[in-house]
Amino acid sequence: MKARARARAHTAFNRLAGQKCKAAFTSSNALLTSWPHVLVCALLTSTLIACQPPTHDIARRVEIVRTGYGVPHILAEDLEAMGFGLGYVQSEDYSASIAVAMVSSRGTLARHLGGNELNADFAARESHAGAVAAFDRLDPRAQAVYSGFAEGVNHYIRLHPREFPTWVVPDFTGPDALARDVQTWSRGDAARFRRNLATRTESAVTASAAAPAPDPRRTPDPVARARARQPGPSTPSFLLDGSNAWAFHGSRTSSGHTILLRNPHLSWGGGDLLARPSGSTYYEAHVRVPGVVDFYGDFRIGTAFGIIGGFNPRLGWATTNNSPRLSQVYRLRAHPELEDHALLDGRPLPLERRDATVGYLTETGDTATETRTSWHTPHGPVIHRTEDDVYIIKDPRDGEFRRGEQFLRMMMADDLAEWLGVMRMRAHPTSNFTYADADGNIAHYYNARLPLLPHAVTGDTAALAASSADIWSDLVAWEDLPLYLNPPGGYVQQANDTPDYTNLNVPLDRDTVPPNLPEPRLRLRSQLSLELAARGRVAEAGQPAGNPGVAPAAQAAVAAEPLRRAGRAETAEPGAAADPAPAPRPPVGYRQQRANGKKGGMSWGGGGG
Repeated sequence: MKARARARAHTAFNRLAGQKCKAAFTSSNALLTSWPHVLVCALLTSTLIACQPPTHDIARRVEIVRTGYGVPHILAEDLEAMGFGLGYVQSEDYSASIAVAMVSSRGTLARHLGGNELNADFAARESHAGAVAAFDRLDPRAQAVYSGFAEGVNHYIRLHPREFPTWVVPDFTGPDALARDVQTWSRGDAARFRRNLATRTESAVTASAAAPAPDPRRTPDPVARARARQPGPSTPSFLLDGSNAWAFHGSRTSSGHTILLRNPHLSWGGGDLLARPSGSTYYEAHVRVPGVVDFYGDFRIGTAFGIIGGFNPRLGWATTNNSPRLSQVYRLRAHPELEDHALLDGRPLPLERRDATVGYLTETGDTATETRTSWHTPHGPVIHRTEDDVYIIKDPRDGEFRRGEQFLRMMMADDLAEWLGVMRMRAHPTSNFTYADADGNIAHYYNARLPLLPHAVTGDTAALAASSADIWSDLVAWEDLPLYLNPPGGYVQQANDTPDYTNLNVPLDRDTVPPNLPEPRLRLRSQLSLELAARGRVAEAGQPAGNPGVAPAAQAAVAAEPLRRAGRAETAEPGAAADPAPAPRPPVGYRQQRANGKKGGMSWGGGGG
C-alpha cells in the first residue's frame, strides 16, 4: 500500500464524487467489537464529515471510512455500490496498477507495453470472450458487484487522470472485471507435458496450440530486453514460505469459542504500478450492505473477488493451496488420410482451426500485429501434434466463470449447512478451505474439481483415447473429497500440503479418496504446524481427544446439507410426503463400528471401516 494511502485517515463517499469535505473531528481509538462468539480487534479512526451531497449516482449510495492504518471500511446501500467502493479504494491505493489489470483482462496490453505482453494477451482474449458470453448467466448479485467495481475504477480515473498513462480510458465494464475470474485450460500444464514428452522422445514439435515464447526484442523497454537476456534465478527446492491456516474448537480456547487463524504470506507492496498485478498482494477491507452482507477479509488487488480468507458475524474461512492435478492429456491417433483430422470412435474427428490476432507496440514506437493459429476439438484444445498422434488437454476449469459468485455466496452464508451447500459449486478449484463458526464448528475441506478418470492415473504422460469413453466426462463427486468436521483434538491445520495430516487423530484413509488426489506430502512447515496444534491432543485409535466427537448442531448441519442449493434450503411442497432425512456424511477418518451385522455408534479411528 502506498505511503500516502496509509497516512490517509479517512475517505468519505463525498470524496468519491470529487467534492471538498471538511472533517469536523478525527480521533483514533483501540476498539474491541464483539460479534456473537466472534471477537475482532481493530484500530479504528472515527471521522465526522460535513460537506455537500455527492453528484455521482453510485457515490450517493456508498461511504468509505479508513482506519489509521488505511484499511477501508465500505458501507454501501446495495451490492453495486459495494463493488464501486472496492474498485475506488483499490485505485486510490494502487492507481495505475488496477487500471492496467483491467486493460490486461481485455487482452490489449501489448499494444501499449510491447511484445512481452503478447502471451498474456492471447490467453486473456479467450477469458474475456468467455466473460462477455457468460455475464448474463451470473447471479444478478454477482453481476452488480462486478459492474460496480468497474465503475469505481472508472470514476477514480476520471477524477485523477494525471495518475494514469494517456492510453488508460475510463470505459471499463462488468465483463472486463469478470474476465479476471474466468478460467481456461492450463497453459502451464500443457507446457510441462511438452517438456516431459520432449525429454522422453526427443521428437520435434510440428504444431502447437500453446503460444511460443515472446520475443524480447519486441518490447520498447530496454531494461526488460536486458533482463530477457539474463538467466533467471534458480527456484529453491525447499521453501519455508507459504500459507498457513488453523481452526481450534472451543475446547481448546480460553474463551470457549472457536478461533480461526491464518497467515497467507502475501506481499504488502504493490510493486511496479504499470505492471499487471500478480494476484499475490494482500488487500484488507471490510464491506457491508445492511441486511445483505457484512464481511471483513482479503480481496487482493485488481479484482472484485480475489478473496483468500475472511469472516462475517457468523463464520469465517481461510484458504491454503491444495495443488490438485486437474487437467488430463490424451493421445489420439492422427487420421492417416485426412489432413487436420484425428481418429476417435473409429471415425474422423475434424480439428477446428482458430486464428487470433493481437496488436503490440514495437521498440521503435510503431504498432504491429501477430497472428497465431490454434486447433481445437470438442474435448479440448490441441497442445501438440506429430505425424502419427494428436495430443489434447481436457481441463475441468475450462470455461468456469462463477468463482466470484461462489465467493459472494460464501460471504453471505449464515451457518455450516449453507456454507457447505455453496462449496458444492467448486468454482474456485485450487484451494483448501479451513472453517470455523459461531455455533462451535470447525472444519477443513479439500476443494477441487478432480476429473473422474475412466483410466489409470497417468501423471505427466498422456492416456490413449481410442473412443469417447476413454476420455473423462464427469467430476469426482463432492462427497468423495476429504472433509474433516469437528475432529478429536479440537483442531484442523493446513500449510499447503495434502490433507493426509490435517488432524493426527484422523489420518486420511487413501482407500476412501480418488486415486488422482496428489501423493501424500508432509513438509517442515506442516510438521511445525502439527507440533503447535496437536501437542498433547493425539488420541489412541477409537478414543476421542479434546472435544467429544461431533456436536449435535454439527450433526444436524451435515444432515441438512444435501438439501441446500445455492445458499437456500429447499423445502417440500405443502402436504407432500417428506423424504427420509439423509444420513449425516461422516468426515474422512470416521470408522463406522458394526456389531452382529448392525451399525453401531460413530467413533474416531485411524481409517475407514
